[in-house]
Amino acid sequence: METTNTAVLLQVVICTHGLDGLMRTAAMTLPQLPRISWLVECQTDADAPLPDVPEALRRTDINVRFNHTRGLSANRNLMLRDATAPFVLIADDDLAFHPGGLMQLVEIMQAHPDITLFCFRHDGPGRRRYPRGETPLLAHALRRHYPCSCEIALRVDDVRERGLRFNELAGIGAPVLCAGEEDLFVYHLLDSGLRGRFFPITVAIHPALSTYDAVRSPAVWITRGAVFRAMHPRSWLLRVLRHPRHLRLLLKGAAYARRNRL
Repeated sequence: METTNTAVLLQVVICTHGLDGLMRTAAMTLPQLPRISWLVECQTDADAPLPDVPEALRRTDINVRFNHTRGLSANRNLMLRDATAPFVLIADDDLAFHPGGLMQLVEIMQAHPDITLFCFRHDGPGRRRYPRGETPLLAHALRRHYPCSCEIALRVDDVRERGLRFNELAGIGAPVLCAGEEDLFVYHLLDSGLRGRFFPITVAIHPALSTYDAVRSPAVWITRGAVFRAMHPRSWLLRVLRHPRHLRLLLKGAAYARRNRL
């Protein structure tokens, strides 16, 4: 586990895979800002040579690390291990960032020493629902707003002390559940007693819909059933019954969540 670097307050961590992912990351605009650094966690195949780091990523405020794990959640768990700043912002390899939004986030983090989970907005296609203003987040009261990865920042030491991790049975590259890793992580963080809060600022732009929003494949419905079962143990069946056309898949996901104690 890395020790935290207090000179840098916020580390933006981009999880990616292979040379193509590195090239997408290099094409991003990664602004150089005070008290902010960048960590790129790049998964590679164990039997392939490590790709060269693109010139655009060879900056003193950017650290590129390679690993041989599989699945997005495994990569994000390495992010939690390797981060060297007090706070991390979770990022993908296809974002654009608002420098002003990042600096706002740094100010908010300094002003709220009791908060572990900071959630905010992003710009992009689709119609995401957000609270109207700044508001606390509660594990059993999440309604309609389920933050995606680029809307989440964390106080790293709190997460490490509680032993919180992304569930590697969920997310891109997982055996069954193609998404839902952020939902499960946020739920378990809040359920553990740590505090979260939504702030009405915009930090990033995402040009595409999330996995949940972009497709309604069988895998997505199975994932939704699992997330319903894990996050809403008392009302999950009512939620599932609202989608009678996909009931079989939702129940399959719910059974998977129960077997694996998500």
